[in-house]
Amino acid sequence: MDGGKPADTLYGGNRARILSVTAYRPHVMEKQPFSWIRELRCLSERGAAAVEFAILAPLFFMLVFGMFSGGLAFNEQSNLTHSAREGARYGAVLDLSTFNATAGCSGNGGGCWANNVRDTIVNRAFGDLNSTVTNRSVCVALVQGSGASTDINGNTAHGSVVSVAGQGNYFSYVGPLGSPAAAPCFDDGGADSGQRVEIRVTRPGNLNAVLFNVNFTLNSNAASKFEIAGS
Repeated sequence: MDGGKPADTLYGGNRARILSVTAYRPHVMEKQPFSWIRELRCLSERGAAAVEFAILAPLFFMLVFGMFSGGLAFNEQSNLTHSAREGARYGAVLDLSTFNATAGCSGNGGGCWANNVRDTIVNRAFGDLNSTVTNRSVCVALVQGSGASTDINGNTAHGSVVSVAGQGNYFSYVGPLGSPAAAPCFDDGGADSGQRVEIRVTRPGNLNAVLFNVNFTLNSNAASKFEIAGS
């Protein structure tokens, strides 16, 4: 009683409901009817998510690793293209007599000239043509004429390597072919019968997409007209 009013009247007739709420404890709450159906549904959803992950995960990792290794291969190809062009431009303005009297180049001024161009190419490749790269190759040749010939790989080409008496061939090669005979690095079409510098660089490439792995050869060719008249 409060002020002469019954408790039921004081609480608006909701005494039983209030007592029920005050007695509530979450840890002793009874499970709702058919709650096992909800639990089974949750287990089923978790199982479905696991199956979906098992299906999609390989595809996801293939995409990620494929993009990563593909990006590396693209960067390596860009470096090869850059170094070949730089080498061709450098060789085009490097006088043939530059190394004729250099120590260690006596009787091999042509080889020293080509080796100097080769070293420039390697330096401009940002490490992608270093000697530590297995099966990399760098070919440098000063070619003239447009007659039919064969390149270092035995394929049809045009022109022949410039050779000067007492200075040897203006040719250099390093790579898996060992020491091939002086020959054009590739077929430049022979449209220019004058002297031109030919550069060909190659290195292995790889695309790894987890479930499959592809090996291929990256390469770049460059040719530039030899600019020094009378050489």
